[in-house]
Amino acid sequence: MRRLDRIEFSRPTAWPALRWLLPISLLLTLAGYFGAWIWHRTAGLVILGVDLAEYVKFLAEVRAGSVAMWREWFILPAIAVSLSLALVAVNRRLAIRWYVALPLLLISVWAAFSVLPPAWTPALLVTPEFIKQTIMTAFCLGLIVISPLLRRLPALFVGWLIVLLHIGTAAGALWQFFVIKPAIHRVYGAIPPLGWGFYLYAAGVLLTLVATSIATAGRGSRRF
Repeated sequence: MRRLDRIEFSRPTAWPALRWLLPISLLLTLAGYFGAWIWHRTAGLVILGVDLAEYVKFLAEVRAGSVAMWREWFILPAIAVSLSLALVAVNRRLAIRWYVALPLLLISVWAAFSVLPPAWTPALLVTPEFIKQTIMTAFCLGLIVISPLLRRLPALFVGWLIVLLHIGTAAGALWQFFVIKPAIHRVYGAIPPLGWGFYLYAAGVLLTLVATSIATAGRGSRRF
């Protein structure tokens, strides 16, 4: 006779904090990344998070090398969301319905492609300037393809893996943002306010941590 705990373990886990809050937090993080990080009443002077990797290349301090800048930090948030959505969408223990999982996977693919330059060609993608972005996108697409093989990973393991991934990428992106912010102030001749996208991105990363922490604290006798 099968043990009761093994029967429970074989059923898909439907813990709400991970099943619903985690995908929501990832979508909020992505929306914040595509939102305004620098706000200005003139639309042309609004800087989106997704544009920062390209924008900083044209700042005088970066071109002169007086400010240390690894612009790929501004690309990694989209990569982190892409990888995370793929892991969440297919996880067997989260038991996300196919009609929800499919849009999450499509958004994951879109996030992976979003880090490429706007008008790219195959030749451009292998140049020294963009090869890192190409490799990141290829890695995301590869993981999306093999994601069904990872569907049996424990839900809490996936949750904490995502937390570490987003804390690391957010720390790097926010650090570089505040390093370069004084140079942006000089371009504007003033101190422009932070945009809504900046706050939404930070809130999304924080909610990811909260969702996983709630699931960890409340799992009790459940097996993830």
